Amino acid sequence: MNGPPRFQRGERVLIRAGRQVMAGEVLLASGNGQSIAVGYDGMVAGCVNVLPLLWDPGSGTFRTIVNQEAIGVQKVTH
Repeated sequence: MNGPPRFQRGERVLIRAGRQVMAGEVLLASGNGQSIAVGYDGMVAGCVNVLPLLWDPGSGTFRTIVNQEAIGVQKVTH
């Protein structure tokens, strides 16, 4: 299985939680890619404005620290 995607502070991203899709920005990113915090305007997965995430190698996705919900994070390239 592949490791986590690498993000850098300040990168624009799309956050996907179930059917919800929201634009955000990486606020913090660990050097090893295992954890990130994403900022956005609104509520995602029970978190308001900041979403702390840890990489789950078993599922190959990020999960919220708050409730372990799987969250997709994709870089915005344009």
